[in-house]
Parts: sequence; structure tokens; C-alpha cells
Amino acid sequence: MDAAATRVNDTLGRLDMTIRGRTDADLPALVSALSEVQRIDAYPVDPRLVTVRWLRDGEAPGDPAWVAVVAGRVVGQVAVARRGRRGEVRRLFVAPSVRGRGVASALMAAAEGLPRPLLLEVVDLARDAIELYQRRGWACTGEHVADWLAADGRPARLLTYELA
Repeated sequence: MDAAATRVNDTLGRLDMTIRGRTDADLPALVSALSEVQRIDAYPVDPRLVTVRWLRDGEAPGDPAWVAVVAGRVVGQVAVARRGRRGEVRRLFVAPSVRGRGVASALMAAAEGLPRPLLLEVVDLARDAIELYQRRGWACTGEHVADWLAADGRPARLLTYELA
């Protein structure tokens, strides 16, 4: 998907959503949306990480990122860090107020338009995210224990998914 905006409607036509390239002007709204996500889902686990720096962690100049805009409000994002011939999908989140309406799927579709293979990591406690990836054809290719604690206080178990 190029930098041009794409309009998406849900099946009932109630959600008018635009997926477009992320700009620096979107970052304050994304931090606000991420703050809502953190309070509900503990993503990221440490609330002190709800910052622009965390949103951009691992990105290099030119790495693509997209935002979802609903009713003029930035409500989520996905980014892809290029790692040689692979792309790593990172920092996917959607504000709780618009979940269940296809926003995460639309953001993933933007990322999935990049050259493959693509991979991502997800904590094993993120059942909704895992179900989304599986519905979209991603395959679990491995798992490992992270060097940080999950929301339940145990070492985080990360699952690796790939879209070939």
C-alpha cells in the first residue's frame, strides 16, 4: 500500500475509516490512544513506555507505518521495520472504543501489502491479536521467552508468526 489514504467501511456501513501513512503530527494522538490501550490491555506492559519513543522503537528512516482514522480521530497504528529482506510488523494497536469493527484487520492489510516474508512477535496472553493473525493466514513458526515480564508477572512468552 502506498502513502495514499484508503477508505474502508465495515459491513454495515457504519464505520467510516481511513488508513493512511503515519505522520509526525499523528504521534500525540497515537500516544493518547495507546494510553487507553495500556490501561485496558497492559500493552505495553509498563505504562511508562507509552511514549513517542516507544512507538518508534526499532524503526529506521523510511520504514513504513500506517494509522487508522475514524471520525477524524487517529485510533490506531501499525508499523513495519525492514530487516534485510524481511519486514517485522510492530506496534499494532487499536483504541478500545473502535475495536471489533475491522480496524486492526485494515491496518494489517496495509502492512501485508509489503514484500514478504513478514514476521511479528506477540505475547501468548494476547488472544485477540493471535486470533486476528491466524484468521489472516499468519502461521506460528516458533516461540521463546522474553527478557521482560508479562502482565501476569511471569517471564513473557513470545510467539513468532510469519506470513510467507
